[in-house]
Amino acid sequence: MSNHKNLSQFFGLKSSTYNRTIKEIRNFLIKEQNQEIYKVTREKWRSYFRDLYSNDHLNLDLLLKHSYLVFLCKIIAKKILNIEFNSINPFEHNLFNWLDELNNLKDDLIAKISHFAFDTKNNVLIDFYQEIISSKIRHSMGEFYTPEELAKVMIDNSYEFGDKVLDPACGSGIFLIEIIKTIISSPKLSKKNKSEFINEIYGIDINPVVILITRINLLLLTRNFEGIEIADNIHLANSLNLDENISNNIGRVDLIIGNPPWLVYRDLESKEYQVLIKEIAKRNDIKPQAKDISNLEITTIFFYEISREFLKFGGKIFFIMTSNVLNGSQSQKFRNFKGFTNIQVWKFQRKLFNIKNIALKAMYQKNSQDPYPIKMLLYNEEFKVIEQSKLVPSYIEGGNIKKLIEANKKLELLPIIKSYYYKNVHKGADLFPRALIFVKIKKKKDYLIVNRDMEATARSKKPWNKTFFKDIEIEQEYVFKTIKANLLIPFSITGVYKVALPINREYQKIPIEDLKPKMKTFYKKINQIYIGNKKSTTKFVNLWQNINYRNKLIKQDPNLFKVVYNEAGSKLKSAVVDKNILLDYTLLYHQTPNIDECYYLCAILNSSFLNENLKIIKSSRHFVKRPFKFNIPEYNPSIDHHCKLKELARKCEDIIKKNKKIKNFTPKIKSELLEINKIVKSIF
Repeated sequence: MSNHKNLSQFFGLKSSTYNRTIKEIRNFLIKEQNQEIYKVTREKWRSYFRDLYSNDHLNLDLLLKHSYLVFLCKIIAKKILNIEFNSINPFEHNLFNWLDELNNLKDDLIAKISHFAFDTKNNVLIDFYQEIISSKIRHSMGEFYTPEELAKVMIDNSYEFGDKVLDPACGSGIFLIEIIKTIISSPKLSKKNKSEFINEIYGIDINPVVILITRINLLLLTRNFEGIEIADNIHLANSLNLDENISNNIGRVDLIIGNPPWLVYRDLESKEYQVLIKEIAKRNDIKPQAKDISNLEITTIFFYEISREFLKFGGKIFFIMTSNVLNGSQSQKFRNFKGFTNIQVWKFQRKLFNIKNIALKAMYQKNSQDPYPIKMLLYNEEFKVIEQSKLVPSYIEGGNIKKLIEANKKLELLPIIKSYYYKNVHKGADLFPRALIFVKIKKKKDYLIVNRDMEATARSKKPWNKTFFKDIEIEQEYVFKTIKANLLIPFSITGVYKVALPINREYQKIPIEDLKPKMKTFYKKINQIYIGNKKSTTKFVNLWQNINYRNKLIKQDPNLFKVVYNEAGSKLKSAVVDKNILLDYTLLYHQTPNIDECYYLCAILNSSFLNENLKIIKSSRHFVKRPFKFNIPEYNPSIDHHCKLKELARKCEDIIKKNKKIKNFTPKIKSELLEINKIVKSIF
C-alpha cells in the first residue's frame, strides 16, 4: 500500500491512529510530572513559528499536529530509510526527543507504517501534510498548494537537464520532487548523470515542518541512487534574510522556480520582518507609495531579491503569483521588470486557487531594456495553450507602470489626461474598527443609549468581531450619520448608519478632557479597547489616529455638498448625498458648494461609457481616483450638455426614490441612462 488514500485511511484526521496518537501525546504533555517538558517544548516550538503564525494559531492543537507529523517522520527515517533522524531533523535535536518515551505508541506506528511501500510515483507525504494542517492555517502564512499538473507543465517549459535549480520557498517540495521525477524517468540519462543532476536541486523554506516533510519525500524518491546529498540541499531559512553560509553553499543557479508565499506587507506578524521587506523593496526599486505599502506583495520581493542573490545572467525565474502583480497599484514599480527580459505571463481557465493567479516567467539579464510588449499565454483545463496575446501598460506615469492590458484594448481606451477634478477627489475616513464606533441608538430623555450596530459590523474580522459594550449612555451631539459603499446604488443611497465620534458638528476633534461626561467615559473605554487589541505592527497609538488617518475625517466639510462613488467593486456607482453625512473609506467623494456640479458629475460617473473605459485600466476591484484619470471637463452652467447631464441625474434620483421597493430599478431609468451615455461620449 502506498497511495495517499491508504495513508490517509490509516493515519489521516479521521483515522483511529491519528485520534489515539494525538490523545496520548496530549496526555503525556499535560501530566504534572511532564510540565517542564511541555513548557520547554512549547517555548522552543513557538520560537520557530512566531514570525509565521498569529498567536491564535500557535496553540496546543497545532503543537500536537506538528508533534504527530514529526513522530511519523522519525519512524519513516528509521524504519523505511534506515537513517538517523537527527541527520535530517531541522529542529533542535532534543526538541521532540520526548516522543521516544511513548513506546507503546511508537511500536503501533512502526507496525502500521511497515505496511507501506511509499511508491516514488506518488507524492503521498505532500498530500498527507495538506490534510493534517488545515488550509486555513496554511493560507494564513501564504502557503498555497501547487497542483502537480501545474508544477509539471512549468518544469517542462523551464528545466533543462543539468540545471542548478532553487525553489526559495519550497514548502513540502512539489517542484523539487517533480524535477527529480523528470530526471529519474529520463531514458537518455545514465544513473551517474541522474545522481549528479539530482544533487544540483536546492530548496529553502522558513517552516521546519515542511522542511522535514520535503527531506523525507526527496530521500524516499532517491533512495535507489548512490552519492545523493539531496537532504543537505534543503535548508531551513528565510530566503530573504539568509545566512552567508547557505548562500555560498547554493551559489548561482540556472533556474529559480516555485510558489512563494502569497502574503502582503500587512499580513506579516513581525515588525522586524516588515522593516526588512521595506529595505529589500527599496534596494530593488520596487517599493510602492506609502498609501500602497500595506498591500505590497511579498512574491514581488522574492522575484527581484532572489534573482539578484542567486540567478546567473541568462538564468530563468518562474513563479506562481497572484494576478494582482499585473494590475495592482502596489506593484507599479515591479512591472518595470528592471533586469529581466523574455517575460511571459501564463493565465489559466481552470480555477486553481481561491485567489486569482498567474505564472510569471522571465530571464535575468545584466542590462535593462524595455520589456514591453510581453507575451501572454492562456492555458485550458488540460494545461494546453489555447490563446496568445501581448500585454502592454494601460499607461505610464512618472516611471510607474499602470495596469497591464492586452495591446488591442489599448486602442479602445480614452486618452489618459487627468481631470480638473482629480486633485480634489478624496477618500472617506477610516471609520474603523467598526465594532467600536458604529452604533444603534435609542433615545432616553436628554441622552442616547448606544449598542453595537450588528448589521454595519457583521463582516468585522478578529479581534473586532466581538461586542465590546452594551447599553451605554452618551450625549446625542456625538452621534453622526454615515454611509459605506454597501448603501450606495446608482443615483441614490438605501439608508444611513450612525457612528459615535469625539468631534463637533464641524467634524473637528474635541480633546478628551473637553468631551461631555458620558461621551468622555465611553470614548475612554473604546480607546483602551482599541489600544489593547490592535496589532503590534500597527503604527497608530490610539483610536483617534486610526479614524482620522491622514486627516480623512476632519477634511470632510459638513457645509458642502458631496458627490460620492464606491472605492471598489465590479461597477462604478455614484450618488449625491446630504451635507451632514460622513463618508467612510469604502467611498471617494468631491465636495463643493454647487449642488448642480455634483449632479453633473454623478451622471458622468454612472455612465456605461466611463465604466467601459474604467474596466480597461482599473485593478481587479479598485477604482480609487481612476475615474478622474480621464479628462472629465469642469462643470460649466453655460454649456447645454453640462446642464442636461445634471438634470438627467436629478431625474434618475427622483425616479429611484419613488420606487424604493423595486430591486431592479434600471428599466425605470433606461431612457435617461441612454441619453446620459450619449452626452458623456460627446464631451470627451
